[in-house]
Amino acid sequence: MPPTFFDAKTLAWRLDVSYQTLLTWTRRGKIPHFKDGRGRITYNLDSVLAALCAASAVATDMEGATE
Repeated sequence: MPPTFFDAKTLAWRLDVSYQTLLTWTRRGKIPHFKDGRGRITYNLDSVLAALCAASAVATDMEGATE
């Protein structure tokens, strides 16, 4: 199946987060993104989900280490 790309507003809706949250994650490098020839930011859904899952796993590991 070909990769699925979304703009920020659509991805924020799909992830059920605010548009501002998505832009914050982008600026902080928490999720991968691409710029097209016009400078618009797009997101590969599979890459974003993988990054969020990885970040969640790290956070869970860190919580277990402090207990």
